[in-house]
Amino acid sequence: MSLTKTDRAAEMETFLSVACTGSLSAAARELELTPSAVSRIMTRLEKRLGVRLIVRSTRSLRLTAEGESYALAARRILKDLDDTELTIANRGSPSGNIKITTATAHSRLTIVPLLKEFL
Repeated sequence: MSLTKTDRAAEMETFLSVACTGSLSAAARELELTPSAVSRIMTRLEKRLGVRLIVRSTRSLRLTAEGESYALAARRILKDLDDTELTIANRGSPSGNIKITTATAHSRLTIVPLLKEFL
């Protein structure tokens, strides 16, 4: 079964949530999922990669060396994804400086009231 890029990004977000919170249950609350769903995602990710990313016990959870490496890469990848989407989304909005030359009375009555809406 092949995962889409979206599924893989969601897995990375789930893994990072588990790594940051230190708990499957806390990650599940943060992501608004059930703990069993988070556990299944982690199991699927580890199976696909062929390595253990986390060591789970009844009382604690810790990242393996591979998990630490994956966390670093996942943070970078998800940040790049967010930055790319923000850059593309901002292309649709005008940006830069505008210079307006007008008579003082006209600018007070016409231009100044519109600046708040423009900004």
